[in-house]
Amino acid sequence: MEDTDTELNSSELGTHTYWQQAYIKEISNFEENGDPGDVWFGEDSAYRVVDWLRRNVEDKNTAVIDLGCGNGYTLSELAREGFTNLLGVDYCEEAVILAEKVSKREFPVIRFKVFDITRDDLSSLGPFGVVHDKGTYDAISLHPEDAKGHRDKYIEQVAAMLDETGDIMF
Repeated sequence: MEDTDTELNSSELGTHTYWQQAYIKEISNFEENGDPGDVWFGEDSAYRVVDWLRRNVEDKNTAVIDLGCGNGYTLSELAREGFTNLLGVDYCEEAVILAEKVSKREFPVIRFKVFDITRDDLSSLGPFGVVHDKGTYDAISLHPEDAKGHRDKYIEQVAAMLDETGDIMF
């Protein structure tokens, strides 16, 4: 019988250090050149999420959280579509700094917070009608230490974030 509990090989993408170094470079690049940085998994992916939410979420004040928000691109696009209750969280403080710098002038309605979904207490966040993640679960799955434990905590936290009407989007 095949072992279904086999873990993925760990990767630097699963480490805080990797993301911290990446966002330090992106902050510097934004400050020097105005470049908001990479849209991880591509703009097309973010566009499909935004389009789906635009068509399926009637109340533009529905609380939306973006887990692992990076530079805040998806949230900026949601704000452009009229969504008003937006929170981006990332466990990398540098990502939050970049997101705030990128969005503050055009989209001051977006809030950002440093939050580690595998360690921090949810009481200051939710509940949310939409929980969005386009890569955080993947990065957690590549963590070099106790990836399964991190994934289990992630799932527990996401389930607890949802309000009674909530949807999870991966």
